Amino acid sequence: MGTIIFQLITGNVPFEGKNPFEVLRSILHVPIRFPADVVISDTCKSLICNLLRPAPEERYGWAQYFEHPFIKTKPEEYLLYLREIFGPNYGSALPSPVSSARSPVGSPATKDPSPVKPETKTKATTTGTECEIMS
Repeated sequence: MGTIIFQLITGNVPFEGKNPFEVLRSILHVPIRFPADVVISDTCKSLICNLLRPAPEERYGWAQYFEHPFIKTKPEEYLLYLREIFGPNYGSALPSPVSSARSPVGSPATKDPSPVKPETKTKATTTGTECEIMS
C-alpha cells in the first residue's frame, strides 16, 4: 500500500534499481526520499514511512493503516489545507467544503487542541524530504 500511495502522490516509485536485486538492496538500505517539488504533508509522509519500513514485522498492518490520521482526514479538510498552501482558489472547480471544517490533523494549520496523534511507538520519522528508519 505504501508503494502505491508514494507513486500516486509523487509520480515515482519509492525504490529503484536496474534489476530485482538492486531494488531489494534499495528497500533494505536506502532511506525513502520525497521529491522536493511535491507538496506532501508530514502526516502523509508518516503514513508512507510506516507502510514502507524495511522489516515486515515493523510495517503498519491494516488496523494501523485505517487508524492513521492521514486516512481519517476528510477530503474537504485536506482541500482547506491545500488552499492555505496554494491560495484560496486552489481546487475551485471542486465543491466548496463546509465552513466549519478544520485543517487536517498534522497540517501546519491545525487549530484543534485535541487532534488524533499517530502512535507514539513509531520508529519511522520524517525530516524534510527523507524518511529515516530509526533502529
